[in-house]
Order: sequence, then structure tokens, then C-alpha cells
Amino acid sequence: MKIITYNIQNDYSFINNNVIKNKAKDITSLIKQYDIDIIGFQELSIRQVNLYKKLLDNYIFIGNHRRSGILSSEYNALFIKRNIEIIDYKTYSLSNNMERLGSRLKGHRFPRICTLCHINYDNNKLLILNTHLDNTDDVKRKEELDVLKKIIEKEQRKEDIILLGDFNMNNNELLKSLAKELDLINCTSHLGNTFISNNKQIDHIFISKKLKCNYKEKLLVDFSDHYPLIISILD
Repeated sequence: MKIITYNIQNDYSFINNNVIKNKAKDITSLIKQYDIDIIGFQELSIRQVNLYKKLLDNYIFIGNHRRSGILSSEYNALFIKRNIEIIDYKTYSLSNNMERLGSRLKGHRFPRICTLCHINYDNNKLLILNTHLDNTDDVKRKEELDVLKKIIEKEQRKEDIILLGDFNMNNNELLKSLAKELDLINCTSHLGNTFISNNKQIDHIFISKKLKCNYKEKLLVDFSDHYPLIISILD
């Protein structure tokens, strides 16, 4: 099973729809080239959703947007290949009211969300989670991680976990503590910077320790302001 996490960069500044379409074609060609099974996108905009659904017609789209306004209501979407059994799925708010999309923690600029999916892959039960944390400071990110842990505690059904996304921080003590509490390993921690404009690795993929990561790679493509990360497990 191959998994990708990719912040594809919001399209607020793009006026020409052809720019969006060409970028989407490049990204989907990359995904098909690597034969990805599970896709985790961050910053997928409302106007891009139908475009990616059409281009990725061999995948099931999962996720709701964060309800932060017409322009900024991004998805942390999952695309699951159609040959994988989907048990159920949900998008939660990273707030004190997890069930209410659009809600946010006090002092946070945007609502933040987590989209998750329970799947059965070759008789392996997995909980897949895709998130995108606050981009301002670790205090806010810690608050969101605390909610994320509650979501996992609520949803986990004796499954192995795959947690991916844009965490907006290096593999610091907050993420190491999260991994320790959830018995996860960060299998992409040595791939180097993922945010192209600086030397920070803010995108990560965590997996349960029971799972074996057979392959990992950072793709040096410039379709976004982030590099995508790919791992392979259960091969």
C-alpha cells in the first residue's frame, strides 16, 4: 500500500482557471505514476474538489470542508482507491465542539479539521487520519493536538493508525510526545525540508509501530509550495 501526503497549496491567488487545471493534471499524473492507494491532500479548495474527483476517478473522495468562508473553506481530503474496502469515515473539528464544523478553539484564526477513514486493506484494519494544524505558534498547535488525541481515542477500534498531514512544525517535542502516547513512529522524519521556501520539515506521516515502512520518499516537484511525501507499507 502506497500513501501520499501533499499540501497542494490554496488557490486563492489564482485567477486563471487554466492554471488550476494544469496544476491538477500534473499532480494527478504524479499520483498515477507512483500508483498511490491513499491520498491525503491539504488546502484543497471548494472549487478544486470536482476537478480532482474527475481526474481521480479511480478513487473515492472523502471529507468535508472546514466552513471558514467562501474562499478559505479548505478540505483535508482523503482519496481512497476504489478497490479498498471503506468501512466508514468522518470529518471532525479540532475544537471544543468536535462535531461542529466551522467551530474553532479560542484565539485561533481558522477552524482546523481532521478527516478520517476506517478501511480494510488485505485483511488489515486501519484508521487513516489527515489533518492540517495552525500555522502561527506551538501553543495553538498543542491545543489542536490535544483535540486530535481525543478524536483518535473516540474512533480507534483496535486498528493500526496512519496519521498524516501538514503539522506546521518540525518533528519537535510536541510531535514526539504525540507519537509516544499513540505508539506511533514518524517514518518520514529524516527526509528533510518539505516546505520549499525554508528549511523546515512540517509535513509528516506517522504509522503504528506494528506496521513496517518498506519505502519512503520526498518528491522534488514544484507544483506547490510543499514537497509531497510517499511511504509504502504492508507489501
